[in-house]
Amino acid sequence: GMLAGLGVTWTAPGEAEAEREATWEERCGELAAFYEEHGHFRVPREDERLRRWMDKQRSTFEAGKLSEDRAARLEAIGFDPAATKQVTLDERLEQLQAYRARAGHQNVPVTDPVLGRWMWHQRNDYRRMSMSGKRVRRLEAAGFDWMVDWNDRMEQLASHAAAHGGVCDPPPSDPFLGGFAANLRAMRDNRELSQDAEARLNAIGFRWSHGRDGGGGGGPYQAKLTWEDRLERLRRYKIEHGRDRDPPRSHPELGNWVDNQRRFKKKGKLSAERAAALDSVGLGWGAVKRDPGTSWDEQYAELAEYRRRHGDCNVKQSHTGLGRFVHWQRCVNRRGKMDPSRRA
Repeated sequence: GMLAGLGVTWTAPGEAEAEREATWEERCGELAAFYEEHGHFRVPREDERLRRWMDKQRSTFEAGKLSEDRAARLEAIGFDPAATKQVTLDERLEQLQAYRARAGHQNVPVTDPVLGRWMWHQRNDYRRMSMSGKRVRRLEAAGFDWMVDWNDRMEQLASHAAAHGGVCDPPPSDPFLGGFAANLRAMRDNRELSQDAEARLNAIGFRWSHGRDGGGGGGPYQAKLTWEDRLERLRRYKIEHGRDRDPPRSHPELGNWVDNQRRFKKKGKLSAERAAALDSVGLGWGAVKRDPGTSWDEQYAELAEYRRRHGDCNVKQSHTGLGRFVHWQRCVNRRGKMDPSRRA
């Protein structure tokens, strides 16, 4: 069996509350999707379920019982439970333009209960690349400042690579990374990119010519250092620092590269020959950074390991990671929508 075979129980402490939270998240996602498509919150009468949910948020707010977290989530998508007329994206941008005219900048403090918090959520969604391309282009056309730094961009590129088999080649049309990737290629051509930055980009499989296949085999394009070069540098690192010590992620040449080898192995994309070579120099396999695109099978394997260590599957519920995975399996099962092969 799958989940039942591991001993997953279909109820948990506070299950009813958790179920309500999951339903709330679903409705909030539906409302956000409606707004993305239509640009307003005038939900038609035919969608009675969503309209009732919106009315519930307003009445809960009026009664002073809407949590700060939920209020912030609603503000992030532009829905104001206190208003009878909802604020559109255009109106939010007009508010931002007025603020810029008054203050001479658009760095609204996050302590601003409306505009500041709204901007914080837009930036957070952009960093996580969970915003629609249409919204990205609309905000950028209005001069919205994402306030992303180099590390934010590297995280985005690493996520892109993890979702594309270890190859980081954002197309020009990518709303988050297309322009940034083009700038990186131009900087390298003009010798304006530092060696450390180039090494970090090579380590995550960044391709220096869009659409290039990396010179054979479809693997990540390495402009200077081959895979074997990096293996040799890892071997020397181990000699210098000790066989049991792996390079930290901050290491300019090996940090991201080592992390990617772990991720490729976990996804079954690392050849047996390369895995054996890494084993021979003593690379530890357990410290891979969490991949936001982890599959159901990978999370199931993680749950099996948790059960082996703890003797049960009672993972503490959370908004991320294994706790969220177990919580959602219970929710899907309760609604009768779970694949029988996964439940057995």
